[in-house]
Amino acid sequence: MKNSVLKAAITVILFLFIVLVANPERILLLIGNVDLRMFALSLLAVPLGICVRAVKWRIILKDAGIGIGFFESLRAVFIGIFYSLFTPAKSGELARAYYISGRKSRIIPTIIYDRVTDIISLIVVAFILLFAFLGSGFLWLLAAFTACFFASLIAFLKLNERVMNVFERVFGIDEDSRTTFSRVIAGLFSNRRLASKSIMLSLLFYTIIFSFAVPILLSLDAGLNPLLVSAMPLAILIGNIPVTISGIGMREFVTAFYFEKFGYSFSLGFSFSLLCFVVLTLIPGVVGYAFSVFGGYRVRK
Repeated sequence: MKNSVLKAAITVILFLFIVLVANPERILLLIGNVDLRMFALSLLAVPLGICVRAVKWRIILKDAGIGIGFFESLRAVFIGIFYSLFTPAKSGELARAYYISGRKSRIIPTIIYDRVTDIISLIVVAFILLFAFLGSGFLWLLAAFTACFFASLIAFLKLNERVMNVFERVFGIDEDSRTTFSRVIAGLFSNRRLASKSIMLSLLFYTIIFSFAVPILLSLDAGLNPLLVSAMPLAILIGNIPVTISGIGMREFVTAFYFEKFGYSFSLGFSFSLLCFVVLTLIPGVVGYAFSVFGGYRVRK
């Protein structure tokens, strides 16, 4: 409880600090003058991107011995996004396990695997873009730190006994299910064909997201360089570090700093990041909330 309150406090303080640095009046002016037609085009990223994520998770579930339909997977992914709005490092995605039928000791490892392959894809994309567009030592250091952080996290999830104990306690995985949990985790991570499919689908998802982020960027100013969306992989990576709720504040800071490195204003970078959050996270989260409350779903033990 104390940890959650601390993260919420850090989130609010960091976000308000960045808003003040970015100049609230300038932010309101930029967002108030958004080209709504261009912005509306970016909304296509939501159904397309979430469909790819649903297909990916369904493939992972099948490998773990759980068969569900595409629309069941789709709805659960939306619901996971809703819960991730209130948790650090998108850990709320684990709520998906409680909206489909099956043993939780088999389902939870698939969500962990889904997130890990997402992060691996982001690390690859971030390094490629940094290599292509930037020579900044600071940003290279930031990317290297992020890569090391998540490499350590992957190893920790895969190998450390204490992690298994935490999942048993928090998610109700009893002693009898522990072996299943460990076997499914090991099986997923050792399946090279599944890894290839998962990473390719993650790359497709991020290609869609980054492509439709261009209209968001141009809705702020039609004369902006579309390559500024190259800030997104690094910003999303940093936002996954469990310091603030849903990465709020950290993503905005990285994006705004990135824009400044290209000679654009801090407030422009902040506004772009905020609009991306609305389109790519907040709107799907609202849809997820609707599915969880009005979609005829019940939490499944």
